[in-house]
Amino acid sequence: MAQSGANVGGAAPALTTYYADLDRSETNSVKTRSVGVLHVETGLTNVTKQRGKAMFNVGHVKANTLHLYPEEAYCLAHRGVLDIFTASTSATALSLREISDLLHVHVSVECRQVYCFLKERKFIPRRHRDGHNGVDIPRVSSATQLFIAYDVYAPGAKKSDQPLYCAVVFRMQDPMPSTDSLSVLCKGTDMPVKLFICDGEGSVLSMEVKDGMA
Repeated sequence: MAQSGANVGGAAPALTTYYADLDRSETNSVKTRSVGVLHVETGLTNVTKQRGKAMFNVGHVKANTLHLYPEEAYCLAHRGVLDIFTASTSATALSLREISDLLHVHVSVECRQVYCFLKERKFIPRRHRDGHNGVDIPRVSSATQLFIAYDVYAPGAKKSDQPLYCAVVFRMQDPMPSTDSLSVLCKGTDMPVKLFICDGEGSVLSMEVKDGMA
């Protein structure tokens, strides 16, 4: 495996960034803030008011309404460009912590963290499309089970373009899979594979899996 990028830090820098994001979300211009309603049961957020360009390359349209997956809604809220409400909190927007708690049962914090990590670097992550089962829910991989969380596209890519690589997400504290398992994963896809190892507090280590590594 060859290391392709890293952003490793302790809990204190991660918390500093977290609170800075919260402060920034409270001061962003109203003109750039969109509004969405989170359906807690499904984890989907319906965009009810769209402003600015933040909604480009996110979500899917159904019945003339833009629906956001949990990782998309969380990332936009984290950036301070989306206010999220629920039917029971229509008077006050949810805090980032409340949003995270509600979305955790649908998509793990690690998978949401990797989505944000990629978006911050201008990549376009989309849920992996399995030829047999359609769109997959992003899941954390382990030493014994490997899942492709996202297909990652180049900045500015069109929907008809091919992904640059696929992203596999791990928790930093968990054992990593064997090189044999990773080689099998690589042979099962026609895209390069990158691993993203997360601590759940803001630090991400990315590693590219090379063909013929085993």
